[in-house]
Amino acid sequence: MGAKSLYLDNREKYKEQLKLANDLKALDGLERGLLRFKKFKNFWQIVDLDELVTKIFKNPVYTNTGQKFEITDPESKYIIYCDNGGSYFRIGSKEIPRNNKGHYLTIDLKSALNETIDGKIRGISKEKREMLTHFRMKIKKEKK
Repeated sequence: MGAKSLYLDNREKYKEQLKLANDLKALDGLERGLLRFKKFKNFWQIVDLDELVTKIFKNPVYTNTGQKFEITDPESKYIIYCDNGGSYFRIGSKEIPRNNKGHYLTIDLKSALNETIDGKIRGISKEKREMLTHFRMKIKKEKK
């Protein structure tokens, strides 16, 4: 089973657990993730999660942490955070604290804090940074 399948299966099980437990706060968190996905998905690059996991991890470890489904590898400096509400993810660096700007990386595993324009380094706006660090999952619809 690939990363994408594990994520989708986990997401459905997690939603069902929350519904059975009537955990309204956590369900609201999932809804916010879904709304964020719907609002911004057209600005985010579509990426195949299975290909990315194969590219950056030798021995991936999958963990559900509530609102996120995390994929990492003990030998890697990267971590992928999949949102359990919407079908999107971000790539983080274990070398940078999660609450710091610069924690989330581009698809090339580089910082999205600055850009060079006309030979000058400038900071990137939050909106542009999020366009570079949020990725829609490539999910094929099965034909019936």
